[in-house]
Amino acid sequence: MIKGIHLLSLLILFSCGQPDKKGEVNVKSEKSENHIEVLDFHTDHRCVSCLKIEELTRATLKESFQAELNDSLILFSLINVDSPENQTIAEEYEAFGTALMISVFKDGEESVLDLTEWAFNAIHGTDFKSELKKELKDALKQL
Repeated sequence: MIKGIHLLSLLILFSCGQPDKKGEVNVKSEKSENHIEVLDFHTDHRCVSCLKIEELTRATLKESFQAELNDSLILFSLINVDSPENQTIAEEYEAFGTALMISVFKDGEESVLDLTEWAFNAIHGTDFKSELKKELKDALKQL
């Protein structure tokens, strides 16, 4: 039974086009304003898991970070990687399918935390919102 669950999890991950790259990456940014961007990448064809990641991410932001959203300290972007106008940003973040990332822009530098693998695993538990909230609070401390 457990083997079947693992196989199902892998099937969901690969059917959503999840990128292989995980973890933190530092890249230069032309933006000088200090802020955080929550980037939720997706494809034209979205699975139940992809939609749940968006739903829980939006709920977490609304419930816990409304003031930061209002002040544009935190920005949320839903990005369709299949749209031609989004090809540049998809390539920049190596997001060729569903991906969830937190980008911290501080003093012209960008630090990217790739939460994709975690997000796919966490939507099946009860701690998605609390863990995402923790990650965003940690990101705010970097500003």
